[in-house]
Amino acid sequence: MSGARGKWRRRFAVEAERLCKLGATDKDLAAFFGVGATCIDQWKHRHKAFKAALDAGKQLPDTEVEASLYKRATGFVSAEGQAYPPDVTACIFWLKNRRPDAWRDRREHTLGGSLKIDTIEQTIIDPRPAEFIEDTGHSTTAPMIEHQPMKTNGSGRG
Repeated sequence: MSGARGKWRRRFAVEAERLCKLGATDKDLAAFFGVGATCIDQWKHRHKAFKAALDAGKQLPDTEVEASLYKRATGFVSAEGQAYPPDVTACIFWLKNRRPDAWRDRREHTLGGSLKIDTIEQTIIDPRPAEFIEDTGHSTTAPMIEHQPMKTNGSGRG
């Protein structure tokens, strides 16, 4: 850790680029510099050299991983002559990221039509839609039941 404690120093850009080339994430950088992830985000916005260093440092490992993923997805033969068939999981991952319009898990659907909303009074009387209520000519409200106190024999028991 370099002892940054939130104070920016120009050498951080060089250190961050070197760390990113080794595969460091923003979370790793925050731990190295002794700051929170929010501070790393602030440095990226405030210091163009820092942002450029992160982008440059992350480019090589990202490209290498991309190439490896592509090889796994399509299958390959290693330098030792070992044949590796295409990997379905790698194919799916690749397609979901490269072609999300056709391969994402979630698809958005739009619905047409109209929506009828009853008033609260209609819902209290009978919450069922009108087409499900049988017309019997009787009221749909429940009869009122009055509460009458229980008679006791004076001992407090019924």
